[in-house]
Amino acid sequence: MSNPEGVEKGVVMLYPGRSEAPKKGATPIPDAPKQVYLQGAWRSQDEYVELAGTQGRITFRYKAKDVNMVLSPTGDVVELMLQGQGGIALGSGVLGSGVLGSGVLGSVLGGGKVEQPSFYLLQDNEPLQPLNAGVDVAFSAAGQAIVVTDRPRMYRLISNPDFEEHELTLVVSGKGFAAYSAAFTTCVAPA
Repeated sequence: MSNPEGVEKGVVMLYPGRSEAPKKGATPIPDAPKQVYLQGAWRSQDEYVELAGTQGRITFRYKAKDVNMVLSPTGDVVELMLQGQGGIALGSGVLGSGVLGSGVLGSVLGGGKVEQPSFYLLQDNEPLQPLNAGVDVAFSAAGQAIVVTDRPRMYRLISNPDFEEHELTLVVSGKGFAAYSAAFTTCVAPA
């Protein structure tokens, strides 16, 4: 972590943003590759950081062709068991619709459509372009590079044409969003 506030396991830390909006060509933060900078309210655990507020950012520099991250809509083990493979998705199916989903039980269990955390991507403080997008990135009508974290898995975020150095920012919406790790493709075979 490159935040001067540091981290404390299990404690919600409020990481302030930059003093002003980054300008194109501005000195990137963080300066060194392999350093992560958080903005917003985050809780750090042994294997992941989880968004404790509703909005946050993850920023880091990288040197690679591809960037992949292991992400989840939540870091909560019970929610993962209920929403994961073989579990009960509380926002859909029998418990999330019909009589059980609309009554008291549905309210207690989280009936109705559950909003999944999502984020949009900035590369070098600019909206990610389709040329650089990984296969898990969709584009809105306005051209924003969006990823919805619908389940815990590896998300393929960046696929540059070649080995490149950039600053990547995930602008996250959705309390509970969890980021576990990042992996980079650094070896590019000549065509």
